Amino acid sequence: MPSRIEPLSQVPADWVVDYFRRQQVPEALVRWKFLAPGPPSRGRERGIAWIRDDRVQGFLGLVPCRLGRGDERFDMTWTCDWSLAERANAPGVGVRMLQRALAADEPVLSVTRGSDFTASIAPRVGHHTIEDAARTFVVPLRAASLLERLPGPASALARAPLVGRAPLPAARTSARRTRVEAGVAHALDALLAAPRGPGWFPAYDTSYLDWVVGRCPVLECASILAPDDGAPRAAALLWRRRESAARWRLALFAAPDECGPDGLARAVLARAAREARRRGGSLLSLLLSRLDDDLASAVRGGLRAFEREPQPLYVLVSRSPDVDELGRLSYLDADLQYLF
Repeated sequence: MPSRIEPLSQVPADWVVDYFRRQQVPEALVRWKFLAPGPPSRGRERGIAWIRDDRVQGFLGLVPCRLGRGDERFDMTWTCDWSLAERANAPGVGVRMLQRALAADEPVLSVTRGSDFTASIAPRVGHHTIEDAARTFVVPLRAASLLERLPGPASALARAPLVGRAPLPAARTSARRTRVEAGVAHALDALLAAPRGPGWFPAYDTSYLDWVVGRCPVLECASILAPDDGAPRAAALLWRRRESAARWRLALFAAPDECGPDGLARAVLARAAREARRRGGSLLSLLLSRLDDDLASAVRGGLRAFEREPQPLYVLVSRSPDVDELGRLSYLDADLQYLF
């Protein structure tokens, strides 16, 4: 039987679940990400599948969302889960799946290097690549997160309870005028809708954030808001995978005038670090666009963080509108939320 490439809406759900089961991906995660109704769909495709012998043998995941610039909004798609069951026996299929996705009249983007498969193809077939588009900041909360990086026997100290769990001074400022709410706080909507400057950015609202973090079956999250009453001027989403309290991620939102030395962004970061450590965390990380100097300044001033290797942004196709680069990147983009 000849093979074919189909949009996910034309593929039986059980075939999709079977493919990802062979990839060791839990069924609950697959159904949440690709099959359950929710904000990402809005009638748009969430994947491209390669079918052979009535089985899915290759897949390209799509995460429909919105793109903003000023008051304008456009459709945009992130890619994810680009894979083949047997890559050696499917020459050219990965590119054909991508070409099918790129036929849509909207920007298609991918952030971070992803798998070796993605990193080998995306730069060759895409519109353009920004190699250092995203900055990653890592904040050690306990001694274990530093000790496990040491070479040789010294790393064993990280597993010694009295040593490894020793708290580290993560924040450089106080957590003044902040409050914590369980889940995704709807008060975030006003901050998400505020003007973001002249460039392009992912345009999310709380219904979208509730899907990517709040309803993800493998995550639990909280919102940090400042000030402690009224509409927030700075905020963060803080989350971890349910099976481990050690590693936490954070997405920061703040009005531009709250990112300075006396701004509330630093207080939010301090409260987030304190909350993550109080709940058992040993490491906190966040991702920012290289364009977001205001947020990066708040992170450097508010937390004892170090930077890791920058990550690329692949603009795979860019038309209607023409997108060059994005500000306000974070671990909320694509499927980065649960890929710790």
